[in-house]
Parts: sequence; C-alpha cells; structure tokens
Amino acid sequence: GITRVRNATDAVGIVLKELKRQSSLGMFHLLVAVDGINALWGRTTLKREDKSPIAPEELALVHNLRKMMKNDWEGFDALDPFIPILVSNYNPKEFESCIQYYLENNWLQHEKAPTEEGKKELLFLSNANPSLLERHCAYL
Repeated sequence: GITRVRNATDAVGIVLKELKRQSSLGMFHLLVAVDGINALWGRTTLKREDKSPIAPEELALVHNLRKMMKNDWEGFDALDPFIPILVSNYNPKEFESCIQYYLENNWLQHEKAPTEEGKKELLFLSNANPSLLERHCAYL
C-alpha cells in the first residue's frame, strides 16, 4: 500500500476519477452507494496546529468523494423526483417488535438487553426514534 498520506489521498482520487471516466465510456456499469453520505458535509474533529477546526472541504478524500456524488452521471434522472418520507417515532408495539427482531438476530447481546430494564434504557436512549434505535443496536 501507499504509506505517504499525501500520495494515498491522491491515489484514491485518481482511482475514483478513472472509474467514473471508464463507466461514462460504457465499459461497465458502476453504482455509487454511500452509507452516511451526510458525514461528507458535517463537521470534522480534525484540528490544525493552531487548534482551529479543519473544514471538510479542505480534506482531499472528502473532496474526491463529493466529486463522485455530483449528478453529472447518466442514471441520476431515475432518482427524480426525490420525495422524502417522514418516519414517525415507534409506538410501544412497534418498539417491542423491533427489539425482538434485534434480539432474534443477535444484534443485542448484552445480558440485560431482553429484560424490561434493558428495554427501558434503549427506549430512553433512542426516544423511540427508529434511526437512533438502529444506531444504538447496530450489528458491529
């Protein structure tokens, strides 16, 4: 592998650019799917030597991944119109059903997870929000 950080991020950018170019020529089909795409626009925990925060757009890897997300590819029109769907919090029955699913699939392995105390703690931590509950219980 490439051990120099500066060269490694450039190498990733070159590989992504080449994938996009060859895919555009019709050599193969390419699907770009990213989990947690919002992280490319969020704050970073990285700091400069003077302790000031580094903006995400200053990071070469983030810059290259953002370029892959530009809608200058064929096929983006299949996604339009994007209509967001509001997902409300779980009601008690849905929450219990979801917890049972996580237990059956061994996502929850703590000995207190199946107890009422464990379920109450998960309910408190997630506030019955589906996304937060999944994040707390996600299989590692």
